[in-house]
Amino acid sequence: DLANAPRALLASCDLSALLRQGMILFTRHPIDGIKTVKPGIAAFLSDKNAAVVDNIIRSRLGMDELVDPLLRVKLDLTALPYKEAAMLTQYEEVFASKLVNKLPFVRGSNRAYVTMLNDLRSRSALNVLDQWKRAGIKYTPDDLSDLNQLINWASGRGTLPKALQQQGRLLNGIFFAPKLQFSRIQFPTAILPMVTKSALVRREAWKQLLSFVGAGASVLTMAKLSGSADIELDPLSADFGKMKVGSTRLDIWSGYTQYIRFAANLATGRRKSIYGRTYSANRWDTLVRFLRTKESPAVGLINDLLVGETYLGEDLPPKSAKSVVGQMYERMMPLAIQDLVDGFQQDGPMGSFISSAGIFGVGVVTYTDEVKRT
Repeated sequence: DLANAPRALLASCDLSALLRQGMILFTRHPIDGIKTVKPGIAAFLSDKNAAVVDNIIRSRLGMDELVDPLLRVKLDLTALPYKEAAMLTQYEEVFASKLVNKLPFVRGSNRAYVTMLNDLRSRSALNVLDQWKRAGIKYTPDDLSDLNQLINWASGRGTLPKALQQQGRLLNGIFFAPKLQFSRIQFPTAILPMVTKSALVRREAWKQLLSFVGAGASVLTMAKLSGSADIELDPLSADFGKMKVGSTRLDIWSGYTQYIRFAANLATGRRKSIYGRTYSANRWDTLVRFLRTKESPAVGLINDLLVGETYLGEDLPPKSAKSVVGQMYERMMPLAIQDLVDGFQQDGPMGSFISSAGIFGVGVVTYTDEVKRT
């Protein structure tokens, strides 16, 4: 619980669920996605509002089929912070700390995050189920299980390997969000027959994948053609697939560009700097650096102190009180606030305006003389 506290602080003060974990389902079911915003804001304001919405979500017509205890895989609806009896693994990973959920701004952010994702999962799964019913398709419990698995993976609730399932709480304390990271690897494989047995669900997986890629490519193309942003197409670069507006990079790909860039760096043994120079990169160092980016803030700090530097090569341990404050700021201040500050420092009010996209779940990185955060 204590190890998870810094991560919960980092993830608070925003409404990022829809365009962070929920981006894939949002591009497939945009109207349903938009409908989650109002309940999410209501849940942000009070426990009572969140409880009302949670009851509505769980009592929708057809939900009994998706959460049937006899199913191999059930739709993953995570717990709200007021449910004190819930296990930490039943919370959304980024807020799996009962300790800091006592803070009003963290608790409100948690309620909004959970409500929007549970609402989106419910709406998306029921949307597909209703299509099957209207088409007169006879589906089986295995079809429902595969559908639940697809929706879970598409919304950041991956399946841990059997050998690790009993260690979920430990993994969540070591890594930033292990189920989210597994989901990003598992979701693209849902189109394969050896992963998803149901032909009905494989068809839906293809639709989700193509909707996600098509929507992202369309946004990047429009941004480039309109002249409103520069787009980096080289997968060796840290800016790959991002929209560069001023000194700020906007990432709409829910973290997938990190995996593509990692694979390209590992395959070629090369990396491209933010200044456009391509240089050799040790593959082992590339692997270690990638894994360090997935550590929880608490474990990351311990690792940085042991190594003597951050994964970006910044010197540690801090040699002044100012450096200590800086480390606490980077590891505990909500990311949405850090984004606004970084944008303002580099490009003034317009930089903060552009960086405000991070409040809604778009990845935001501001480069000054060096990388602030990836």
